[in-house]
Amino acid sequence: MAHTFSGGFPIGLVNANPLERNRDYTIRRIVDTSKSRKPARDIAVPIAGGYVGVVHVGLREDLVLAGVRQVQQAVAMMVGAFVLFGLVASYFFSKSVTKPLEELSEAVREVNLSGLGAPPADSPLNLAVGASPLQVETEVDRLALEFQRMVHRLAAAYHQLQETHQQLVAAEKLSAIGTIAAGMAHEMNNPLAGLQNCVRRIRRDPHNQHQLVRYLTAMEESADRMQRVVRGLLDLSRPHRPEIVEVQLEPLLERVLLVVGHKLSEAEVSPNLEVKPDAAVVWGDSQQLEQVFQNIIANACDSLRESRERDPGFWPQLDITAERQGQRIEIEIADNGAGISAESLPRLFEPFFSTKAPGSGTGLGLSIAHDIVRSHGGDIVVSSKLGRGASFRIVLPRRGRPLLEPHRES
Repeated sequence: MAHTFSGGFPIGLVNANPLERNRDYTIRRIVDTSKSRKPARDIAVPIAGGYVGVVHVGLREDLVLAGVRQVQQAVAMMVGAFVLFGLVASYFFSKSVTKPLEELSEAVREVNLSGLGAPPADSPLNLAVGASPLQVETEVDRLALEFQRMVHRLAAAYHQLQETHQQLVAAEKLSAIGTIAAGMAHEMNNPLAGLQNCVRRIRRDPHNQHQLVRYLTAMEESADRMQRVVRGLLDLSRPHRPEIVEVQLEPLLERVLLVVGHKLSEAEVSPNLEVKPDAAVVWGDSQQLEQVFQNIIANACDSLRESRERDPGFWPQLDITAERQGQRIEIEIADNGAGISAESLPRLFEPFFSTKAPGSGTGLGLSIAHDIVRSHGGDIVVSSKLGRGASFRIVLPRRGRPLLEPHRES
């Protein structure tokens, strides 16, 4: 019907690509053996199922391949363009999404309650909001802004909690002062009676120089004892700024035993104090540690007194020992009193929890003692069985800064 042969249609092409039976089409490569024409691709398609005839379309192979190569080149250019676009888009995505997310993740890891007040300028908590390459506010920016607001709210709540904690510490101190004041009459009675006795003896024979020196020495010792008791009470009640320094442990424990002397008298117990030479120094705040030991020893005395009241033949024992364990100092306060039930042990350091009768305690002493020891980088371990006494082991750092800085009063 139509052809582009300059020398007429080659008759050999008519039967060169016969349509096979039951085929929708056939494509064959036809090569001119005389090499006067370039190879061609002949496409044969039946008309009306072959009843009408067959149409043949012949195309030069080099032209077809040239078109295929052009399509391949176009596809390759499109793929390259898409890859380049993907790389550019990935870069901007990393800058605008991935990097802010990493900064936000780093800020979350850097959240520390003790440093929420004023983070340094280079802190990850100071997130740059709206710093994406596109200069638009993204969902990540909004998330970072909400995170900063949450940190500020958390900081305010934390500092309020610290203030409340300090108020509870002060309340527990006042409670302890009230208990000590109630027992000071007993503690001061013996020295005062001794002073009065010495004065009466001196009046009877004021010219006896040997007796005068002896009684004056006894009067001075009694006055010193009363002064130490009063000084201990004043030190406990006086506002105090925590100061972490090296503390001589044995003198500290002796002061505590002097302050709670009325409790020891009520329990009719003579404490056994033993501080090993390698445990002579701990790192902490002396007044806070005095409060810790005072609370625990006072509770031990109450337990011993309770056992004494139940059993007149009971022999109370209170052992206070300190020894070094590696880079820690372990102070154990053990008694053979009433003990603590297994149900009460897990709640022992909860605020306002008390095993004493209603009205006999605030339930804050051990909780505050536990917080103080933890703020010094230490811990309190309790072991006890009901009716078999209790053992409190206070573990404190031997040297260096504590793990957690204690809250400083303003």
